[in-house]
Amino acid sequence: MNKLMAFLFTCCALLFLAACPKPEIKQKPPEGQACGGFPSILCPDGQYCNFPAAANCGSIDAIGICQPKPQECPALVNPVCGCDRTTYENACGAAKAGKSVKYEGQCKQICGGRLQIRCPDGQECLDDPGDHCNPTQGGVDCSGICKKE
Repeated sequence: MNKLMAFLFTCCALLFLAACPKPEIKQKPPEGQACGGFPSILCPDGQYCNFPAAANCGSIDAIGICQPKPQECPALVNPVCGCDRTTYENACGAAKAGKSVKYEGQCKQICGGRLQIRCPDGQECLDDPGDHCNPTQGGVDCSGICKKE
């Protein structure tokens, strides 16, 4: 019984901490310094927090690196999906908008997940092989992508 109470107390404490707002950091790191994570370290003006692919756009308090936002980008068409789920012409375009790249290629329509988002008629919700979440391996809140049936 004591173990159950300790477990429940721990779960409640974690839920309480997760609901707390993250304090804003007043000191902003210089270029090349860590950003994101807990407690949401910000980058200086004119820079953005660039998350590596393994950081999954900064989810689960992952750490990125402050990088300057480009002023100009080449007219190269090599679409990428930004962490804001917007398709950009290329990685430079995402960086100019202050967004990290989630994956290469156009953004896919998401479905499933906690909100159980449905696909348009004629499409089905399948596991997204490009993410690190697999519903067949315990990831019940994983979102998928809509594919034609």
